[in-house]
Amino acid sequence: MQIDSTQAHDVRKALELNRNFLGKDGQPDKNAKFSQYKRGERMPNATLIESADRLVPGSRSVIDLPLWRVLRHKGDIAGIVAQWVAMLHPKVRGLMIKRDRSIRDQANDIYLRELGRLATWDCLAGLAIVLRLNIEAGNPEGAWKCAHAIFGLLVVLCPQLVAYGIADELYALFANRFFSLLKFGGYTRAWTDHSFTEMALRAQLRAEREKGIVTGSRRSTLVYIDAAMQESLWGEGKNYLPLLVPDLDLGPPTKNGMLILMQHLKDSKRGRTE
Repeated sequence: MQIDSTQAHDVRKALELNRNFLGKDGQPDKNAKFSQYKRGERMPNATLIESADRLVPGSRSVIDLPLWRVLRHKGDIAGIVAQWVAMLHPKVRGLMIKRDRSIRDQANDIYLRELGRLATWDCLAGLAIVLRLNIEAGNPEGAWKCAHAIFGLLVVLCPQLVAYGIADELYALFANRFFSLLKFGGYTRAWTDHSFTEMALRAQLRAEREKGIVTGSRRSTLVYIDAAMQESLWGEGKNYLPLLVPDLDLGPPTKNGMLILMQHLKDSKRGRTE
C-alpha cells in the first residue's frame, strides 16, 4: 500500500534500492523470492523484515503477527503455546493466563465473548490458540464453540480485512485447516462453501441499521454484530453463518437432514454457475 503496488517486483525494488537487478548476461535476474513471499511459500528473513520496517514503520508488527505463527505451526502446540501467549497484547494475555499461571484452554462462553469484544488481531490469535488446544484435547464441543467465536470476530474485522485484500483468504485458511474438521451434535457446517465477505458485510450493514434504529444508543456496533451472530447461531432471524448440515459419518441423514443437504447442493451448484 505504501509504494502503491501489489507487484512482487516493485516491492523488491523498493526494499533493495542499491541492488543491480540485471544478471551477468545483462538480462533481468530471475530471483523469485519476492513472488514466493507474496504467495506465502517462504518467509522473509530478519534482515529483510528490518528493511521493510525502516521503509514502512510498523510493517514488522504486521509481518510478525502472533496469529501467523499460530496458523502456520504444524503438529501439536502444547510445547510452544506459552511463547505465543507471551507475544500477545497485555489485555489479551491477561485473558489467556489463569490465576495459577497456566494457559487457559477451556472454551467458556463468557471468556470467548470477552476475547471477541476486544476485536483485535491478537484476540484472533488467542481464539485460534484455544481452538487448537481443544482440537488436540479431543473436545469437540469446545472446538465447536471456538470456531463460532472466531467466525464472529472475522465478521467484526471484515472491513479491515477487505481493505488489506485478505478477507476471503483468511477465512478460507481457517475454514480449510480447522473448521472443516469440526463436528458436534450430529452436525457440521458447510464452512468451505460459504461466501464469507458477502455475508459478513451484510451483517455489518444490518448492525449499523439496528444501531441507527435505537436512537441515542452509545453502544458499539460490535454489540449489534454480536447479536446478529447469536441469532444466526440459534436459528433466529437472518442466517449469516455457513449452513448447518448433517454429519454423514454418523450414517444416513434424517428426512429433515436430507432436505438440508439437497438445498445445500442446490445452492452450491448455483454458486458455481454464477
